[in-house]
Amino acid sequence: MIDDYEENVRKFWAALITFIFIFPVAVIYSGFVLVYLWGLFIVPITSLNPITIVQAIGLDLFITLLLASNYCEDKRKQGERIAMLFIKPTMFLFMGYIVSLFL
Repeated sequence: MIDDYEENVRKFWAALITFIFIFPVAVIYSGFVLVYLWGLFIVPITSLNPITIVQAIGLDLFITLLLASNYCEDKRKQGERIAMLFIKPTMFLFMGYIVSLFL
């Protein structure tokens, strides 16, 4: 019983630290990736204006809200979920860079 309580306290603090420190950094990084990709592909094709980092973060959060799967049902460990916050935007950045070489 005490072990379960200590485990729950540990999980709570890990989630709180993730939310306060890691999540904002991941959101800002994702926003920078979106600004870069928007400038590479959307601006030249549609002649829309470039977006700011704040607009990109808002757009990213909105799209994530619409398309995200249920976080509570995610069976991956906490560390894997945190890593994916940085791996996914990095993969898109790399793929966008490769595609931009052919423009």
